[in-house]
Amino acid sequence: MRDPSAAWGFGRRICPGRDMAQWSIWICIASVLATFNLTKSLDEQGVPIEPSGEYTSGLGSYPVPHQCDILPRSEAARAMILSAA
Repeated sequence: MRDPSAAWGFGRRICPGRDMAQWSIWICIASVLATFNLTKSLDEQGVPIEPSGEYTSGLGSYPVPHQCDILPRSEAARAMILSAA
């Protein structure tokens, strides 16, 4: 995308909460990466399953679903997750 800030509008109509939204997304992603290991899933032979690289079409384009493993990084993270559930 040439100008990712275009989603927030321009000029007098620009979103007043754009900075808070961007920092909230950043801290959410940082928290997930600090708590979990995200890795490719393995097939029956133990070979990593590669994502296809395909995207959906339309106004909101995103990668098509693919398999991955999301595991807590430590026992402390596992305990924290279980206590929140």
